Amino acid sequence: MGNGININSELKLPIITIVALGEICVITLFVILGKYEHGVSIRQSFTRTALPFLISWFAISPWLGSYKMTTVYGLKQTIWRIPLIWISCGLIAIIARVVLTDSPLVVNFIVVSIGVQGLGIIVWRVLFMAITLRVKQVSISFRPNCIS
Repeated sequence: MGNGININSELKLPIITIVALGEICVITLFVILGKYEHGVSIRQSFTRTALPFLISWFAISPWLGSYKMTTVYGLKQTIWRIPLIWISCGLIAIIARVVLTDSPLVVNFIVVSIGVQGLGIIVWRVLFMAITLRVKQVSISFRPNCIS
């Protein structure tokens, strides 16, 4: 890879799974915080907000490269690609939410939901990248020298 990270093909699925679980947590946390802010039930918050964003993100973002290892482990890729993908998926989720719930299009909700969740996903991705790269460096430094 261009960023110097060589990921064993056996590790790709577990890495993608952990990244995706973190993204689910980010979106769920947004819904939980919104529930407390607006006083609606968690079920209503989840179906009206989380589901459209989750479905949109996981149905579209892989096709746009969000889970390529160069994006998962490339800071530059994460910084520019993830926001663009998130904005696209977020707008689709907002439209789906308006259509499915017959609710009005609220500009403040659009800005806050796309902005906060998008920032959360970027922060999660950068933390994941930093932690796993650090663990990889530590594990490499503890390998004994092999003499043949």
